[in-house]
Amino acid sequence: MKNRKKYLLFTLFTLGIFAAGINGQPVERDTASIANAAETGFIINDDGILTGYNGTDTRVVIPDEVTGINDWVFSGRKKLTSVIIPDGVTSIGDGAFSGCKKLTSITIPEKTTVLGYNVFKGCTSLKEIKVKKGNEKYQSEDGVLFKKVKSGTELVTYPAAKSGKTYKVPAKTSSIASGAFADCGKLTGIVLPASLKKIEYKNGSFFSFAGLKNIKINMKKGQTINMSFVIDEDSEAGPAIPTITVKNKNIINAKMPSDWKNKNSGDIDYIEARTFKGSVKAKKKGKAEIIVKREVAGQKQINDKEFVLENKELKTTVVVNVK
Repeated sequence: MKNRKKYLLFTLFTLGIFAAGINGQPVERDTASIANAAETGFIINDDGILTGYNGTDTRVVIPDEVTGINDWVFSGRKKLTSVIIPDGVTSIGDGAFSGCKKLTSITIPEKTTVLGYNVFKGCTSLKEIKVKKGNEKYQSEDGVLFKKVKSGTELVTYPAAKSGKTYKVPAKTSSIASGAFADCGKLTGIVLPASLKKIEYKNGSFFSFAGLKNIKINMKKGQTINMSFVIDEDSEAGPAIPTITVKNKNIINAKMPSDWKNKNSGDIDYIEARTFKGSVKAKKKGKAEIIVKREVAGQKQINDKEFVLENKELKTTVVVNVK
């Protein structure tokens, strides 16, 4: 009887080791699921990171065992129309879905706390970005993606195909990420709240959005908003130095950079990007304007094969309402 008990205990112990895996290695079931994912085009490493995708499906369901999406995994998938991201994904890398021109909607999981740079750049059909409830880092308001920060929220991505020509940025938005409005062909104007701490002018346009024609800022008397101008140069277009005109200086005190021409002078092929600081301070109730112009080199199509060089003026009027 004692021998039978010893044999039974030994058998249960052996089965336990087999079920849990030896020396902490993954059980055979996990290995099989990864192998199955590879057959459908997903390349997943031992840490659960999706490092590549070789499939051709237009509607993609990422396997449940994936915990992270590497940089550029789905980049350039022009026929991709939808992607379902599993709940366990905690990070999405740089440009992961960039250039997916037919992608119309996407949902960020609850556990995702890291989003890389330009994740949705070039997604010209994207109408909304959703975020599941309970996410500690990100949130969605009316289909627009925001990041939670100490000073409020940061506008991360405005979907390129979202309807409407003017967008009113929600109150409590303290910052707008670089390139947040990239590829927004329908949008021509934005209204900024008094909670905004800084406005960025980069690559010859505000928020890297060349199509932005009008900006309205609501400010309170005595409030100051900082402005940064990132100026760089290439050998063809020359330095992206704008011409700035301020109207109604009695309403606002606008301090704009004045020394960038000297710092960017010289006959050289390339100048590294430099940031110049400015600011706008509300002096009294009323309305003022800051007009920013810059001429850029472009191309005009004559026929199917021929193009001619044509300079184009980019103009943005910043209207400041002091209440």
